[in-house]
Amino acid sequence: MKKIRKPIVLGGAICIIVLLLFVIYKQTIGAKIIGTVSGTEYEYITIDNKIYIINFENNYSNADKGDFLGVIRNGDVTFRIYSVEGDKDGKYIYRLWDYDGAFYRLKE
Repeated sequence: MKKIRKPIVLGGAICIIVLLLFVIYKQTIGAKIIGTVSGTEYEYITIDNKIYIINFENNYSNADKGDFLGVIRNGDVTFRIYSVEGDKDGKYIYRLWDYDGAFYRLKE
């Protein structure tokens, strides 16, 4: 019985590792590039000819991070972009880079 358990446990661990690597790949390297980021402190995001400006004065927190939309790039730096839950008008997006996140508001 012990000889059978080792391959099953090892196979299960390999499957979990492969799944985790796929998720990481899909959200960084293999993700759809949807726009660019610019400014000295990454103040501006451009997606589909719409400009978003960093916005620190809002009632959202990182817990309001919604669905993954894609990535934006500026040279070597890649940010993940998410929708914002509770934003019914679609004026906000959430940028995430490692553990650093920020909200951006659509420029009107």
